[in-house]
Amino acid sequence: MTATVHWTDNHQDSLTYTFWGDCFVQDYRAVMYDSNMMICESVHPVHHIINLRLSTKLPVGMLSSLIYHHAKSGTAGLLILVGANRYLREITDIVDAVTPDTERNVYYAKTLDEAYGLIEQTKVTLLAS
Repeated sequence: MTATVHWTDNHQDSLTYTFWGDCFVQDYRAVMYDSNMMICESVHPVHHIINLRLSTKLPVGMLSSLIYHHAKSGTAGLLILVGANRYLREITDIVDAVTPDTERNVYYAKTLDEAYGLIEQTKVTLLAS
């Protein structure tokens, strides 16, 4: 297995997906199934942290599928891509361009700590408003 998903903390308000090495379609599908089951249990927005720092290869269409799936989720919070290279960022921008009617909150981070910080900033902003 070259991909995993788990709750980031006990609050169950964010999921961390980790991909490493050469990720294959079977691994991606298993992770998506697991994450869907976890999200179904949640009644509040869920943030998605996609850790790509250790991945060398992803299945064709995996990232665009994940971004689209996130946008269609009724409990979508932030989508944070950790370690995304320029190519993956461009794909994300293309998905946004061809589906302008879909709301996304896509962010980029270099480290997991930076991703956690983005989520904390969002929480503080929501509390202040």
